[in-house]
Amino acid sequence: MAARMGVRAGHRVISVDRIPERLARVSRHGAETLHLDEADQVGGVAEVVRESRGRRRDGQGSSSDPDPGPDGAGGPGGSCA
Repeated sequence: MAARMGVRAGHRVISVDRIPERLARVSRHGAETLHLDEADQVGGVAEVVRESRGRRRDGQGSSSDPDPGPDGAGGPGGSCA
């Protein structure tokens, strides 16, 4: 439900899970999905999100987006949906 609310509010939502049925359900509502086991094979969830934003841990790549902050919500005072 939180993923659906975030999408409806206009946010980019990335849902991470190991259960394909749950990933399919949130995908139907417009959320991006990431299977946890697949993310672990390429460096973890944070690395996949960085790559999707054009950033990499080694400093390669560029992005005009601000740093997401420690909570991943766009800054130190942000909130996650």
